[in-house]
Amino acid sequence: MKKDQIRNSIAKWVAEPEFAEVFADWIVQHRIKVVVTRSRKTKRATYMPPQRGHGHKITLNNDLNPYGFVISFIHEMAHLITWAQHQNKVKPHGVEWKNNFKELISPFLHPRYFPEEILLQLNQYMSNPAASSCSDANLIKVLDKYNQHEDGLEYLENLPINAVFALKDGRVFKKGKKLRKYYQCEEHKTRNLYRVSPVARVKKVER
Repeated sequence: MKKDQIRNSIAKWVAEPEFAEVFADWIVQHRIKVVVTRSRKTKRATYMPPQRGHGHKITLNNDLNPYGFVISFIHEMAHLITWAQHQNKVKPHGVEWKNNFKELISPFLHPRYFPEEILLQLNQYMSNPAASSCSDANLIKVLDKYNQHEDGLEYLENLPINAVFALKDGRVFKKGKKLRKYYQCEEHKTRNLYRVSPVARVKKVER
């Protein structure tokens, strides 16, 4: 696929044409296979290094809004650059990845590219990027405002302790105490304990 075709394909997923131009350059330069896939519960995007004769591969969920798509793509691109520099000799989200992520995204930390409220949270997140932007509650909540929700779900953190709720996969839990970042929740069927993100979108179950 030629660069202009790649650029046109990327353009429908991003908010600004410049992202499509830059991403197309990266895709051509590094010969990346990009796959937009169905929504996944535990991940928004992945990077897979070259193996068994195949080149670099990045996958992204098809339900990402334009700003989430951009941040996720740059996140995975930082993995690619880090792998090209160090292969498997460094931690996946160590200082090398953090430096590459900051370098790639820094030119876009401007109101021209992101709404002010996203930019504010993104700049705070950039002080120490986490393993996943999805783990930063404030960033994910502000990004979530740009999704279209008609599902009647709400954030777990907004429910009271001991509230009963269901995840999108149908499993039912009781909300427990707050740990450092997550809530400890008991699954109704198995009584097993799980850590659930405070910004998980759940459906309250009336008892």
